[in-house]
Amino acid sequence: MRKYGWLLGLLLVGLLVAPMSADEDGLAVGTTAPQIQLKDLDGQEVKLSDLKGKVVYLDFWATWCPPCRAALPHTQKLSETPAAKEGKLVVLAVNCGEEAARVKSFLKTNKYDFRVPMDPDGKAGDAYKVQGIPAFYLIGKDGKVAWKTVGFDDNTGEEIHQAVEAALKAPAPAN
Repeated sequence: MRKYGWLLGLLLVGLLVAPMSADEDGLAVGTTAPQIQLKDLDGQEVKLSDLKGKVVYLDFWATWCPPCRAALPHTQKLSETPAAKEGKLVVLAVNCGEEAARVKSFLKTNKYDFRVPMDPDGKAGDAYKVQGIPAFYLIGKDGKVAWKTVGFDDNTGEEIHQAVEAALKAPAPAN
């Protein structure tokens, strides 16, 4: 039970929080994004360091979380955009602590096909200081946190879309 205590904490906080401003939770905007390394549902390694120069959208979520489930259609839409298809935008729906079989079943039932890195022990969530889910981070082409929020309501989908568009329009960092 102790092993999943952080998960229970995420559930309780995630159900109680409304979207927060950029300074109320997690890493500050402008912070260099932590270099996480996870395996996705297909067993392929996902390394954030390999994605520098691209815009990366991180959605920390779980199947049992109602606000997370409400946000996932937006994550799916992002994964279907021309920017995602062209590789300019990388959409990663980081699952927080669940069994792969449960997540695969959930994705199949809901017809989601976005990439799902698995965070079974919460290390990626800890690196991003995730205290409630859903938590969203947008990493700019420069490898820094460009935008973030926690929770999901009627306005969050549009906020996500606007943040992604702004990050895609930002100039690439000089080498």
